[in-house]
This record gives sequence, C-alpha cells and structure tokens, in this order.
Amino acid sequence: MENMSAVALGRLTSYEQWKPWLSQIKVIALEADIWQQINPELLVEPERPLPPLKPMPSEIRQDAQSTSDLTNQEVARLRDLRGIYQQERSEYESQSKARRMIIGIIVATIDPKYKSYLLGQLTPYQQLRTLSELFQASDRTHIQMLRRKWRSLFEFRVTHDTAEKWLLDVHQQYIEGNAAGVPEIQHQESVIFDILHCLKHIAPGFCDIWYHEVFNKSRKIEVPRLIRIFQGQREF
Repeated sequence: MENMSAVALGRLTSYEQWKPWLSQIKVIALEADIWQQINPELLVEPERPLPPLKPMPSEIRQDAQSTSDLTNQEVARLRDLRGIYQQERSEYESQSKARRMIIGIIVATIDPKYKSYLLGQLTPYQQLRTLSELFQASDRTHIQMLRRKWRSLFEFRVTHDTAEKWLLDVHQQYIEGNAAGVPEIQHQESVIFDILHCLKHIAPGFCDIWYHEVFNKSRKIEVPRLIRIFQGQREF
C-alpha cells in the first residue's frame, strides 16, 4: 500500500505542487483515521496515542492474581474488557502503521533537495509542519513575483502589432495571479479599467463602450470574457 500510494501521489518538486500534494496526503491520512494527529495546520503537535494496557484480573478485584481467583461473573467482565482492549489495540497498531506509512510516502515523494529540511523531524506532523512553513514562504515569494509581472504588463505601451500577444499575456497572468491570490487581481473592475486604459489608443470605440457598460451601467463581466470579446472585434 505504501509503494502504491507513493506512486499515485507523484513527486513534490516545487511549491506549486505543495497544496495538491498535501491534499493527497490528507486523503490517505483520513482513510487511516490519523489526519488530526499529523495535520500541519495545528500549531502544536497532538500527543501521540499510547498503547492500550491489557486488563488484568486485579482490575476486576484488587486481590485477584489470576482468573482462577475470579467468580464466573467477574471472569465475564474481564472477558468484555479484554474484548474492548483487543479492539483498541488493533486500532492503535493500525494507526501506528499508518503513521510509518506516511513517513515513508513523504520521504519517497519529496524532491531530494528538500530532504535536508526533515533532519531531526521524526513524526509525520513534524515533517509536514516543516514543509508547510517552507512552502508558505515560497508561496509569498511567488506572489511577489506575480505582482511584479502583472504591474509590468500595464507599463507596456500596447500597439496594433503587439496587442494580441499582450492580451494573451494578460489573460495568462490573470488566471495564474487570481489563483494565487495576487491582491491587484482580486478586484475585477480595477483590472478591467487598467485593460481598457491600455487599449484605448488602439481601440477607442470598443473601450468607450465598455467603460460605459462597466462603470456607468454597472454591468458585470469577467475579465477573460472581456478579453475574448475584444479579440473577436479585431479592431487592432
């Protein structure tokens, strides 16, 4: 199961893969009922479950040394307690095996360049928490890079010859930046205003119409749809 899970999971080689990778780890952990033991979003590592103790005759009656010291009724009680113990023991062993499996999957699927970060991290929670902190920092760096790329698009003077390529870049950066949570891309009307402003000198009629539709008539339109409409007009 460990090898099959690792193969299905794929390799974690960059921060873009962190969330999908962790989601698959979560699915495996939920199936094994250990997610709340390894969830890296928890600020403090949960205490690891302790192995259950096998009930002894002295728990039924303090002076009992063996089952021969118990009455039939007391033996029945001991048998019931040991039945519960067997269930708890089976669950404990299953979860212990699952935690070892998760460690094996983590080690098998992360890029070797990240393995040094896991030195001294002995539990799945510790390993996932370390990776989470690492990739959250990478995610912030990625967002800053996307913000710079987005701003640079609107510092570019669009011409009839470059408009088509520029629109493709805007569309691609919009999709990627929106998914990453880039602040400048979250407000549709601001993005539309910037796009129309950059295109106005090559397509004044189109831009005047959509300024009026969006900002005077409060018409709602998604950025990708506006780009497709503009491309269809072929004014450039």
